[in-house]
Amino acid sequence: MVAPEFPQATVAVPRRGLYCYGYDANRIILDLAPVLLDVYAAGACLITNLDSSRPVAGLAKFLVKLRAAAGSQDEVRIVQEAALVTGRALRWVFAGGETFFGFDEIYLFDKPPADLVTPTDSYTSEGWQFDQGLPEELIRYLAESGASVLLADGLGLNYIFREDLMERLGRLPVGPEN
Repeated sequence: MVAPEFPQATVAVPRRGLYCYGYDANRIILDLAPVLLDVYAAGACLITNLDSSRPVAGLAKFLVKLRAAAGSQDEVRIVQEAALVTGRALRWVFAGGETFFGFDEIYLFDKPPADLVTPTDSYTSEGWQFDQGLPEELIRYLAESGASVLLADGLGLNYIFREDLMERLGRLPVGPEN
């Protein structure tokens, strides 16, 4: 089954350009994993929330599996209690089927950031629904960090991504037929 395009609104993020955002009650991060792997294979993923667990750095079993999947220890870095993932570890995150179960939050970067500060708030959809607008602190974080995507699920999916990614991320399979 192919889902309709993401509902969208846009916001200008200083120094980064136009971003599309919204809330989709019928999707979760796992639905987008194959496309995310394709688009961000050379990039980086900052995992800030997994299955309602924040900080991610406290999830010992997950980090052991993630580091085992990595080609080198440099592919998994703890950044202020979040996990920054690149390389083979990034492929494992999106292809392994053992990462996303709902109430997760990730930021994606076109290339691994040299310096990174993690966001202070969580935007999983049980607390926020982006169809009602975006918090100013999130717009500031996107501008400062250079993240091109935020996905946060729970009771549906909050999303914000650069407008140039709309065509790539906007028409994806959804639901149990994935």
